[in-house]
Amino acid sequence: MAKPVKRASQRGPAAPAAGPLSISPGEATPEARTRHWLNFAGISVLTIAVVALCYFMIEPFLGSLTSAVALAVVMVPMQRALEARRWPPSLAALATVATAILILALPIGLVGGRLVTETINVATAIEAFVRTGEWQTFLDTNPWLARAARWVTEQVDLPAIATSLSGWATGFVTSIVQASGSQIASTIIALYMLFFALRDRRLALTFMTRISPLSALEMTALNQDIAQTIRATLMGTVLVALIQGTLGGLMFAFLGLPSPLLWGLVMGMAAIVPVLGTFLVWLPAALFLFLTGNVWEATVLVLWGFIVIGSIDNLLYPILVGNRLRTHTIPTFIALVGGLWVFGPAGLVIGPVVFTVALFLLDYWRGEPLPAPSQTPVP
Repeated sequence: MAKPVKRASQRGPAAPAAGPLSISPGEATPEARTRHWLNFAGISVLTIAVVALCYFMIEPFLGSLTSAVALAVVMVPMQRALEARRWPPSLAALATVATAILILALPIGLVGGRLVTETINVATAIEAFVRTGEWQTFLDTNPWLARAARWVTEQVDLPAIATSLSGWATGFVTSIVQASGSQIASTIIALYMLFFALRDRRLALTFMTRISPLSALEMTALNQDIAQTIRATLMGTVLVALIQGTLGGLMFAFLGLPSPLLWGLVMGMAAIVPVLGTFLVWLPAALFLFLTGNVWEATVLVLWGFIVIGSIDNLLYPILVGNRLRTHTIPTFIALVGGLWVFGPAGLVIGPVVFTVALFLLDYWRGEPLPAPSQTPVP
């Protein structure tokens, strides 16, 4: 592989080769060269093994670490502003972390308890609707559904399914409460890492520059590209989730469903989480409308959810992120979906960052001029 072209404006004079594996001119014998390559191979294998072990140790904290880095990139302007007012770095980082906690915990605290109560109430109402036979009265008023309903009742036990649905909803809420313990621990670790990512960010960047084969100027440009990628990804996620939640809440209000503001907010929060989605809200609501005789409203809600709300996520998100990253929609889409597939929820940030670093390094190895760092201060 051809070596990258050095840039005189970015690199100083070449340092003389030195190190534990270098061969002095007086030792350039066949035995010395053999010993040199054996040492090189041994150190290489050891390095790869240690790096692999480090990855396996970091992997359980990958989600927390990714969240901490992403939040640090977003919250670093506040950290810089406080430091500019001569706040000690530790105190500024503590205030910034506290602000992040308020921003994240406030909507979750306002919605969490209400959401659990509403979920149980809806499941109980559906169970009562089926158990008391009201669904049969609804079918009697709609002859065009009677034949299909008779076939369904012959094949399955609807009251038993309704009872199971209620039990599932209660168990689901219970599992969420139980899983919240590990989630709380993960969040605490992320906030702990966020504090040091803010306070010691310059030390971390200096360390990365020291161990990197890139020049200081190139590392500055790469760090700025990574920060821009993280900001674009997070801003795109929040903006699309806001649009989806707004569209869902407006349709809930149009159909006369209760608490449209609450459920719109819940849909927006669900859209932010990659493993969830707005269908967790509008699909049960459509089922409830159908079982209570509002067939037209249920049909409208299903079509609105699938065609409008669902398509926004797949179409608008890659466009928004791709435009900010100055890349085509398809590579951006692959980076997002591939990152989620490989790394899980953390891949929402890791995928685009890996893609950005890959493009940067490809330009580097081709010997093309890399973009000069902007005047924006490094985080």
